[in-house]
Amino acid sequence: MGAGGSDGDDPALVASVRSRLSSGDLPPAGLTLTAGPGAHHPCIVCLLPITPSQIEYEVSDNAGGVLVSHLRCYLLWRAETRHRERGE
Repeated sequence: MGAGGSDGDDPALVASVRSRLSSGDLPPAGLTLTAGPGAHHPCIVCLLPITPSQIEYEVSDNAGGVLVSHLRCYLLWRAETRHRERGE
């Protein structure tokens, strides 16, 4: 796992994101981001806490809520969302 989350190259994390997107356990990644210091919230992607020494990315979901992730995790989540949207 990478610093502050999991690397996008982690095959287990990629498989988990794909599976969770397919089952609906992980919503599609939104495009609206804000960033701030971590507050020990769990990352929606890797489920590890985002500590105060890390940046917490707040991602708007389609239901008007906010989910938090590490940047690397968000980038993987967004890439996999795009693949699904394209039918890849």
